[in-house]
Amino acid sequence: MDNAIHDAIISETCDIFSNDWTGSIICRFFNVKCLDLNNKSTPYVNYKTMQRDNMSKKEAFYQNIISFNPEEQAKIILELCDDYMGNSTDRVLKLKHRLIEWHKDLLPDLEGVDNQLVDECKNMLEIYPESNSIYLKALSFYDLGGIERDVIDNMRLALEVLFKKILGNDKTLRNNINLILGALKDTVNPQIRNLVRTNIDIYNRFNDDNVKHNHNVNDETAFLIEMTSAIMKYVLIHLR
Repeated sequence: MDNAIHDAIISETCDIFSNDWTGSIICRFFNVKCLDLNNKSTPYVNYKTMQRDNMSKKEAFYQNIISFNPEEQAKIILELCDDYMGNSTDRVLKLKHRLIEWHKDLLPDLEGVDNQLVDECKNMLEIYPESNSIYLKALSFYDLGGIERDVIDNMRLALEVLFKKILGNDKTLRNNINLILGALKDTVNPQIRNLVRTNIDIYNRFNDDNVKHNHNVNDETAFLIEMTSAIMKYVLIHLR
């Protein structure tokens, strides 16, 4: 099958989770999945059956996951990666990267951003290559399912570098806000300028309170990419 999940991804998934889970947890997990996905062919949803067949945890996990079609497998593996709380975080992150990189077509519901806004921002940033490079790095982290704080921190840095280049100084994002707004004074409606200030202030506080302290920001990542892109685009339209 052309869209089959790569053997290396299946094997790594089985290895990580069969090591972390007991046989009974494996059976309970796949029992829920076979009910959710209406899959009657999952062989080991009962621990007694697994014991009867003298089945190892890894082999039982493997037989269970291959009973699902590729799209279902991709969704299951992505869910496992997102919910992982064990001791193999680096392996799980790499596994998620490869799953999205190789099989993004099997994950149509993967959270996405406004591609038109992002593309417009990328084009406008070409005249500021230092900022653009960091912006593209953040998008790459996002596309490959990277750690959310890395995505958002690079987005913030791209915005900070853009302001530095526009203003010709080396100040922090927080210290450049008033200078950017001052530069916008003659070209932007005061209410809109205040809205830009509010958005940047909220962005800074969110970064300080959540991203820098490793708080979970998973649900906000796409929104913050779009928010950063919108601020960049607006500033570039009026100041480039």
